[in-house]
Amino acid sequence: MEKQLFQERENNFYQRLGRGLKLERIGQGFTQSDVAKAINVSFQQIQKYEKGINKTDVFKILEIMNFFKKDYKQFLEEYNVYTNRTEN
Repeated sequence: MEKQLFQERENNFYQRLGRGLKLERIGQGFTQSDVAKAINVSFQQIQKYEKGINKTDVFKILEIMNFFKKDYKQFLEEYNVYTNRTEN
């Protein structure tokens, strides 16, 4: 049960992270290809990050934040990425 709860929270985290990445990207006027080129991945990978399908390590997230010229902590707070509540 505890493992299932952890997995649910982890999945929710990556879904919220992906939504935040997409909103920030669009808000700044970038395409998925722009972001992909900046961090040396395919645009398909960016799509998967934004949908929360693929998990990314903190270093890729930091590269994206650097590209957006955005503070990581500010990003997490602004898009309510990190929270312990589960979403239905």
